[in-house]
Amino acid sequence: LEAVEYTIQVAKILEYLHAHRPRPIVHRDVKPANIIVRHSDNRLYLVDFGLAREVGGGATTKTAVGTVGYAPLEQYKGHPSTRTDQYSLAVTLHFMLSGQQPLPLQVEPLDKIKPELPHELCWVVRKATQQEQEDRFESMYEFRRELEKLLPSLQDFQRRKLATAHVQDRLGLMGPTQ
Repeated sequence: LEAVEYTIQVAKILEYLHAHRPRPIVHRDVKPANIIVRHSDNRLYLVDFGLAREVGGGATTKTAVGTVGYAPLEQYKGHPSTRTDQYSLAVTLHFMLSGQQPLPLQVEPLDKIKPELPHELCWVVRKATQQEQEDRFESMYEFRRELEKLLPSLQDFQRRKLATAHVQDRLGLMGPTQ
């Protein structure tokens, strides 16, 4: 639940950048190290805009930059778009949920790593990390909205998980039984 809530916060920041006119601004380096959490209120900040650029108009960027594992193929080819940031943010969410560092240009389905996660959450992450940017969500807004739709079911999932852990703790305190 917390990982999804954090992702929604960062998605809102990226939506703002992507709405910049005349051309959207793409961060091009979304990754855990560039997200700061202020613990007093759990507010997130996206930092390190050194690679951020305006995109659009059919122009390519002169350098293929980004962090291995978090950057999609189109970024290495010099054709980033707003869906590039979507991919990177979804890989970041994948990392938060799985605990596994991403491999270059391949994202293992979450349900293979963590089969206990809700299917719908795994689907959203899978769609946002598709290799072809046309196969991802149309925008950061759509990606965020899909995550927000999951919040009630994730709250229930977390409550059930905590209740199960509580019962197991109590059973452990009872010791072996016949």
